[in-house]
Parts: sequence; C-alpha cells; structure tokens
Amino acid sequence: MYKRCHHVLMNKFGWISIGFTLFLGCIILLANSGSEFIWWIARFPMADKVGHFLLFGSLAFLLNMALTCKRYMLFDKEVLLGSLIVLCVVTLEELSQIFIPTRTFDITDFMYDGVGIFVGGYLAVIVLMLQKRYFLKLT
Repeated sequence: MYKRCHHVLMNKFGWISIGFTLFLGCIILLANSGSEFIWWIARFPMADKVGHFLLFGSLAFLLNMALTCKRYMLFDKEVLLGSLIVLCVVTLEELSQIFIPTRTFDITDFMYDGVGIFVGGYLAVIVLMLQKRYFLKLT
C-alpha cells in the first residue's frame, strides 16, 4: 500500500512542479518585457525579495518532492537534486539579467533565491520523512 500511495503522491508533485515552472516562466517573461504588472508589485517594500524567496523556494520544495528528495554527490557533499536543478536555473536566470535592458542584476536577489531554495529543500525533506512515517504506520 505504501509504494502505491507514495508513487501517486509523487506523480502529483511532478505535475504541480511542471505547472509551477510554467507559471514562473510567465512571471520572468513579464519582468523581461517591463510589464506594468511586475512594477506594480515592486512598489511594496521588500516585495521583490520576498517574491524571490517564495517563488524559488516553492519550486525547490515541489521539485524535491517530485524527485522524492533524491540526492546527488557534488564536491564530496550530498545535495538535493531538485534544489541543485533549481539553483542552476536561477543562476542562469539571474545572470541573464545583465544582458536584458529592462532588467537589472542584483546579487541580493540571488541571495534570497538561494535561501528560498535551501528552505524549500529542507521542508521537502521534513515532509517526506513525516509522510514515510505516516504511511509505514498504516501498513
């Protein structure tokens, strides 16, 4: 029973991750185009930083859940594969802002992205541990 429930749940996280990635892509395209919507949100204090933390932290959480917190060895350290993938994409996205006239590269945005990715990955590990404990008690 655990295996079947676990597989179905992770499959749902996979689809949600894909949908959320498309949503993030739309936000990035709006920001790159200089959309009024993005600038309206930016009027609120720290909205940009909170947005970076929440959006990329959420993506890291969803992707790590979809991958069942699979780990990868990087420089003799175990890291969450989902978090590593999100970090690579975020790095490319943040660096691309150097070449886009309507955007400005900001190292603090990258820092908030990183903290969000770490927290999202950590939450995924906790949720997966609780889920395993719950499903194992059922059987």
